[in-house]
Amino acid sequence: MPHLEDELFIITKPGQNLTSAILHHFSKRHLDPKNILEIENLTTAINLVSAGMGFTFVPEGGVKEKQLPENLALFSLEDPNLIWPLAVVYKKHTYITNHSNLFIGMLKDYYQKNKQNHL
Repeated sequence: MPHLEDELFIITKPGQNLTSAILHHFSKRHLDPKNILEIENLTTAINLVSAGMGFTFVPEGGVKEKQLPENLALFSLEDPNLIWPLAVVYKKHTYITNHSNLFIGMLKDYYQKNKQNHL
């Protein structure tokens, strides 16, 4: 990737999991991209890349979910260090229904079992 260091990397603003993973990936490999454009959201990053402005990183799960423009070329970095924990997010101090609590509990159980199976 050193030959890409002069290219424009379009990433989301600091504080987001994806951004933290990308910057950690760069640091671990002693990469210092000179041109980074920080934007608010991943959809904007994808649209800028589609317009030919640079490169971005997309979570693999997001590639499957999003309707990506057909003119994009995708490849996987296949770096296990780029995986981050799954989080269920909801607004603080709001009522969580029994069904929602059940769903969150099922997710926790499922991922805890899978984590143990992969150890």
